[in-house]
Amino acid sequence: MPIVGSEPIQKNYYRLTITMGGGIVDNILVTPDGLYSVYFIKEGRYYNATGRIPKIVVDYCNPQNSFILFDYSADRSACRERLYFPQVQLIKDVTPNSAYRIAVEHGFVGTVEDWLASLKGETGKSAYEIAVDCGFTGTKEEWLATLKGEKGDKGDPGKDGKSAYEIAVDHGFTGTEDEWLASVGDTTEVYNRVINIEKSITWIEGMVAASETALVNSLKDPSTAKTNMTKITRVTKA
Repeated sequence: MPIVGSEPIQKNYYRLTITMGGGIVDNILVTPDGLYSVYFIKEGRYYNATGRIPKIVVDYCNPQNSFILFDYSADRSACRERLYFPQVQLIKDVTPNSAYRIAVEHGFVGTVEDWLASLKGETGKSAYEIAVDCGFTGTKEEWLATLKGEKGDKGDPGKDGKSAYEIAVDHGFTGTEDEWLASVGDTTEVYNRVINIEKSITWIEGMVAASETALVNSLKDPSTAKTNMTKITRVTKA
C-alpha cells in the first residue's frame, strides 16, 4: 500500500507517509488549498491527474478503507471521487511554495495561526533601557541629553576660487589679463554686429514681401501694372 501512514495536523491538514518502493519513504503535507499531482489505479488502469484534496478520511481500524477525496475538475465539483489508500501510487505537491508549508515539511507542528504567532517576537528593549543595563544611571531625559555633544570648532575658511581670466588661461588663452579683457570686449562687439545683421535681414524680407504684394495687385488690375512695376523696381533697388 503506497500510503503507509497519516498524521493529522489540524482539520483537513495531514502529513502522509508514502512508500516509493526500494525502501524509499516520502512525507508530504496535504492541505485543502494545496494543488497535487496524483498517480492512482482505477479499474486496473493507471491514471494521473492534477487537482485538490479537500478531505482525507482515515479508518484506523481498517486502513484499507481510508481514502482521499480527490477533486481534479476545474470547478472543484464535477470530478470528485474517493481514492482509497491502496489505489494511490504517488502524490506530488505542485503547489507554489508557502512559508507555512515549508515550515511543516521541516518539522513544525501546529496550525497556520500557531505558525504566524511564532513569527512575532517579543518587543525588544529601547536604546535607553540598553544603556541602563550597561551601567547608565539617570532619567531618560538625562540620557537623551548625553547624546548631544559640545559644539565643535569653527572650520577653516575655504580657498578662493579661480577668476574668469585664470579659467581662460587653464583652457589655453595666452596673454595678459588686460589682453583677455580686451578680447571679451571684442566678443561683445561681434555679438552686436550679429544682432544688426539679423535686423537687416528682417527688413529685407519685409521689402521682398511688399514687392510680391505689388506684383499680385498689378496682375489683378492691368491698368495699374506700369505704376506698380515702377514701385517694385524702386523697392528692389533700395
